[in-house]
Amino acid sequence: MILTGTKNELFNLNNKICVVTGGAGILGEKFSYTLSKFGATVIIVDKNANQCKNLASKISKETGNFAIGKKVDL
Repeated sequence: MILTGTKNELFNLNNKICVVTGGAGILGEKFSYTLSKFGATVIIVDKNANQCKNLASKISKETGNFAIGKKVDL
């Protein structure tokens, strides 16, 4: 099967909610930003509350999609 279409058509996350654990870390930040860029509402959870909130604010401003950061210790 050959997939055709743009990446936005193939990977559309509009009206989806994604929770990223470890979201304030290096990889979590990239995952959170990319998910939001494709339309997802992103919930960033990490042990570092300040980094989560700052990242969520940055992502919301840059992508125009809702993101929230919460302190969670799993």
